[in-house]
Amino acid sequence: MIDTRIIVRGNRLIGLCIAVLAIGLNLTSCTKEPIEDSTPYTAVSTGNNEGFLYCSDYSGNFEIWKFEDEQHIQLTVDEEWDCWWPQISPSGGQILYYKSKAGRDANDFDNASLWVMTKSGQAQQELIAQDAFGWIMQGLANWSYDETQIVMAAVDPGIGTWQLYLTDPEGRSPERISTRDDVNYLDPIFDIDDQFVFCSVAPEGLTGEADHEIFKIDILTGEEIRLTNNSVSDHHPALSPDGEFLVYETLDDPSYLSIGKWSINELNLTTFSETVILEDDQINLFPKYDATGEYIYYTRLNVESFLMTGARLNRSDLSSSLLVPTDRNSFNLDPYSF
Repeated sequence: MIDTRIIVRGNRLIGLCIAVLAIGLNLTSCTKEPIEDSTPYTAVSTGNNEGFLYCSDYSGNFEIWKFEDEQHIQLTVDEEWDCWWPQISPSGGQILYYKSKAGRDANDFDNASLWVMTKSGQAQQELIAQDAFGWIMQGLANWSYDETQIVMAAVDPGIGTWQLYLTDPEGRSPERISTRDDVNYLDPIFDIDDQFVFCSVAPEGLTGEADHEIFKIDILTGEEIRLTNNSVSDHHPALSPDGEFLVYETLDDPSYLSIGKWSINELNLTTFSETVILEDDQINLFPKYDATGEYIYYTRLNVESFLMTGARLNRSDLSSSLLVPTDRNSFNLDPYSF
C-alpha cells in the first residue's frame, strides 16, 4: 500500500495534490507497470535572474518555499498549519497563498483561508477567512496583471457548485463572474488585459469533470468562449508572457495507475491549434511559463516513489530537468524574475 493524497474532484475541486500521506492506493490495481523516471535532477541556478515558489513537506508539514540565488529558502513556518498554492504578484512584491489546519489534505479547500505575504515571507496577513462570505470552500486564487483584483473559485451553499469570484487586493467585495449554476468553474487566471478570465469548465449541456475544457470568460458580460475541443479533461491553464499561448494539463488516460495519466499541452491562441509538449509514463501537472517564455515549470509525480517534485521543460528542445531534490514532496511551482 502506498499512502497518497490524490486527485480531488467534484465538490473537492481538482486539488491534484498527491502528497504521500492519506488515501491508501493499492498498486496491484494499476493497469500498467510503473516506469522509472530518468529525468535528471539539476542542482544549479535556474539562470536569467529567475527563481520560483513552491510548496513542500520537507520540514514536516506543508510550507511555502522559494528557490533563489541557488538556495532553497523556507518562507512560512508553522507546525499547526499547512501553507500551499503560492502565487506571486506580477510586480514580484507579494505572494498569495492558502492556509489550512495541518494533518489534513495538502490542498484542503474545505478549511482554507487566503493569506498574503511579501516575497521575503514577512507581513503575513489573512485576506479571506475560512467560511467568509458564506463560502463553504475556496481556493485557486490568482492576481490580475495590474494587481487591483484577485480571481478565485469558491462554493456558496446556495449554489452548490464552484463559481468564480473577483475581489479587490485585500480580498473584499466579492463579485461573481461565472453564470451557470450547474457546473464547476475551476482554475481561473486573468488574461493580460485583465478583461477576461481563462478557466476550466464543462461546455454547455455537459456537467461532468471528464468534460472540462479551457474557456475564456468576458468579465463584464459573462460571455463564455470555448478554446479547447479535445474531448478530454483539461485543467490549470497558464498564459505565456506574450499572451499568445496557453499551457495546461490534460487527462489522457483516467485508468492509468488508478490516478490517471496527465500530459501537458499547449494552445496557440491565434490558430487555436493544440500541441502535446510533454507526454510520458510519469504524471505531469500545474504547468506555468517562466518570465522569458523559454521554459515551462511544472509538477512531476514519480510513479515509482509516488513523490512529487518540481521540474522545468525547455520549450526549444522539450527536454526536462528536475529542480527540487527528490527526497520530499514539492509541487505548485510558480516561477518569477528578480
